[in-house]
Amino acid sequence: MGAAAQAPAPPQRKPLPVVGVLVFAVVLGLVTGVLMAGMTVAARYFW
Repeated sequence: MGAAAQAPAPPQRKPLPVVGVLVFAVVLGLVTGVLMAGMTVAARYFW
């Protein structure tokens, strides 16, 4: 009898870009917050 056939190795997975997504979310939140604060100040004092 021949050697038992081995199952093929599972494909290598690429790690998820967690750090990149978190940095993008933080930057997007900061930009949005600054824009909203600017609009609030403009509406309060200049309109």
